[in-house]
Amino acid sequence: METGKGILKRYTKGVLARFPVVRGLATIATRKQPRIFVYHRFGKDIHSEPTVIDAATFDWQVRHIQRNFRVITLGEYVRSVREEAQIPRPTAILTVDDGYRDFYEIAYPILRKHGVRATFFVTFNFIENNIWLWPDILSFAMENTEVKNASFQYAGALFHLDTDTPASIRRGWTMLSDFCIGLDDREKWALISKLLDDLRVDLPKEPITKYAPATWEQIKEMKGQGIEIGSHTLNHPILSRVRDERILREEIEGSRKAIEERIGERVTTFCYPNSMPGDINEKVVKFAMEGGYEGAVFGTGEFFEDLYRLPRIGVCSDKTDFLWKACGLENLTGQFRFN
Repeated sequence: METGKGILKRYTKGVLARFPVVRGLATIATRKQPRIFVYHRFGKDIHSEPTVIDAATFDWQVRHIQRNFRVITLGEYVRSVREEAQIPRPTAILTVDDGYRDFYEIAYPILRKHGVRATFFVTFNFIENNIWLWPDILSFAMENTEVKNASFQYAGALFHLDTDTPASIRRGWTMLSDFCIGLDDREKWALISKLLDDLRVDLPKEPITKYAPATWEQIKEMKGQGIEIGSHTLNHPILSRVRDERILREEIEGSRKAIEERIGERVTTFCYPNSMPGDINEKVVKFAMEGGYEGAVFGTGEFFEDLYRLPRIGVCSDKTDFLWKACGLENLTGQFRFN
């Protein structure tokens, strides 16, 4: 249930974001802070999950960004900072994580139509069709099981999974995903294997259409049309949970080299998977710095620490929320702990 504080924040956001003069003043006040937007999934139509952006909403967001910002890629921004070159104010950067095919099918044509560039972070072995992304396995297992009410236990934690409705599946997915994020990478995969066994689900070798990756041919086509390709590791682990330093380096540096071989171009930017507080640490950042990258993006946050922990703005399909964040009101109110 939404708290009184949450209701107040939602009401205030709606009131302030509605007025162009307020948004304009906020944009001016925060013009030195580039807006680095983060996207993951796209759909043709309105989706029940607000972080899956439908085509019409994405078109509206791109038009708004284009009107109000100078749009560049992450690599261009990082190079400008390193070279102490003047960066146009205000600046926006569109980043898209993981490597799903729906970026190519839905978002990319819209970007091309408006002449807007973006940075596409790809997970190498996902694009190779060698792996599923692990959060998708959780969804697939609950969507395709015939066990409607399951009690699933792992490492002393007990999960009651109701798989009757999309809403209950989403609740179960959130519980399991949050638990997985806190596990050692090997333990995470042990949990996922047990979940598939307990729910009696056979995982197809390659991701089904709903969870399919873009192909290298599609990625090369987009690269030729202004889409920057960055690395999102080899296998999408939570990097702070990878204990073996050799594997950690391979996930970070090895993914860059592997992607470069596929696209025939240098890869200079990196995105830490998930990258919320606790998902990266100083060792992970050090390996990114040593791994041949010029900069890296974090999850979400208000303040810029350095070029290897650049914070981003989470985007959903809600227009008020988008306007609030795009104009900088999230940054301004965050400084006063409006949360």
